[in-house]
Amino acid sequence: MTIDQAVEAHLKYVEPLWKSNITIGSPAVTNSEDATKGKAWLAAFMKACELKGCHIGFIAVHWYAWAKPDEFKQYLESIHREFGRPVWVTEIGVTEGNADVFLCEVLPWLDQQGWIERYAYHMVAPETASAQYLINAQGSGLSSTGSRYVSC
Repeated sequence: MTIDQAVEAHLKYVEPLWKSNITIGSPAVTNSEDATKGKAWLAAFMKACELKGCHIGFIAVHWYAWAKPDEFKQYLESIHREFGRPVWVTEIGVTEGNADVFLCEVLPWLDQQGWIERYAYHMVAPETASAQYLINAQGSGLSSTGSRYVSC
């Protein structure tokens, strides 16, 4: 979606909620470093939308990447620095590496950051050979990743 299309849709469908005392979040973007996606797209959206009177109360982001806690933390800190608003990590998806170890390092850190208001793991679904989800492959309980998400 282009910036102009996103701003138009935001003004038409989302911005009216602000008048009802609802805190509005930004569009959720991924951690892509592509100039037409991720943080770069969000920066252009925020600039254009604020010029038209948008009220954005928090920034929503996704993280789909390798299990590298320091890069995850740096990404979120850069989002907070750039936009100066609370952050909601609406999807955390570990696509490469050990999600269990990653979660046990980042979840306590997320809980300690006053500017991170919400976070959620991506896909509450049965795990597969290639996907580390929160439900075990049989669909009968938590996977090891689900257990870590609950207990770390």
